[in-house]
Amino acid sequence: YYIFIPATYYIAKVVKPKQWNWFIILVCLEVGVAIFQYANGIQTFFPDDLHVSKSYNPDLLYYRRPNGMSASSSTLANKIFISLLLTFYLKYKRNTKLLIQAILFIGIALTFNRTVFAALLFFYGFRFIYNSIDTKFKPSRMFVGSVFLFIGLAAISYIAVMYSDTIYQQLTRNKGVDLSGRDQIWAFFIDFISKNLFFGNNGFKILFNGKMHAHNSFLMVIATNGIIIFSIYMFLLFRNIKRENMIFIFTLIIYSF
Repeated sequence: YYIFIPATYYIAKVVKPKQWNWFIILVCLEVGVAIFQYANGIQTFFPDDLHVSKSYNPDLLYYRRPNGMSASSSTLANKIFISLLLTFYLKYKRNTKLLIQAILFIGIALTFNRTVFAALLFFYGFRFIYNSIDTKFKPSRMFVGSVFLFIGLAAISYIAVMYSDTIYQQLTRNKGVDLSGRDQIWAFFIDFISKNLFFGNNGFKILFNGKMHAHNSFLMVIATNGIIIFSIYMFLLFRNIKRENMIFIFTLIIYSF
């Protein structure tokens, strides 16, 4: 994958909003496919991509996630997540923007990706604080924003209390505190990095129990490429942080962790 990171950097430099619009349209169409799959109890149209867990429970949303046209529900959730962030970055008419976001939120609910939930929670919280400061504390906008924030928090608190058991079971897959083996995977990659700090695995992927990713983008890059190349990537990332993209970059950093 690392060969494509410089290509991605170049594409990000030259891509135009119209091309991103097509990307979002295609993702919305894939959400439509996911809705069809979910309504018909189908996870994927491609049998080779179907992986049924031994602990499968149809009552849990985690095990009913549709893949759309992607290799996994996580891949689809990733595309939806990026598309949603782009709707805030690109310029749309209000009604068009709301329609696109509504479609994408349906996709986020169906793919039920907990990492996306956490990243979006950070994004909306950070965005509210940032916009409040950016308005230079205008009393009228601060008041309206505070009212909506209060109503939103009250509604979320009510739902959380009334359906706490159900929400807890859905988010934890009825297993209690569960990292899905991430604690073991992170420990493995950290140990590998400590022994191969400068050059990693020389660009080759590292396998842990047959899996090829670290569930953490930063650990993955250091383990694969080493601290030198990782530092170059971080330099390219942080040198491009600007006032208008700060919220999006920090949100993606949270997601990458």
